[in-house]
Amino acid sequence: DEGTTVLEEVPADEELNSTYEYENKVETLDNGDILLSLTGNPTTGYQWNFEEEYKGDLVKLSELEYVSSNEGKDPEHMLMGAGGVYKLTLTPNKDGKDTEAVIKFRYARPWESNNGIAHGTLKLTKADDGSIKAEFINE
Repeated sequence: DEGTTVLEEVPADEELNSTYEYENKVETLDNGDILLSLTGNPTTGYQWNFEEEYKGDLVKLSELEYVSSNEGKDPEHMLMGAGGVYKLTLTPNKDGKDTEAVIKFRYARPWESNNGIAHGTLKLTKADDGSIKAEFINE
């Protein structure tokens, strides 16, 4: 048809992985806590979750919480179905015996049996001064 535009269809997981690969980040806060930010959009059904329970004593974990990109906006500026960021704060445990930890995450729909469409690994290493070095690897 004339006047009809055909868009090339991109598989959802390819589009998602290429987008999310660059937006996940880890940073050390002024108080020594570590903030992990994982881009996501629960309106799609996908959620970031731990692949397995963290049982180490290197850090104490907060709850993994979701913050919408609409938060704090006036209602007329909010976007329907907008994504946001899953945030996790890790507080160094000064009395912990562990010197290293690996925490794995999966971005998946809870009702699907597949392995999810994105994964990440947070590697933590304790320095001699008790501070924690953190690195997040998108997989």
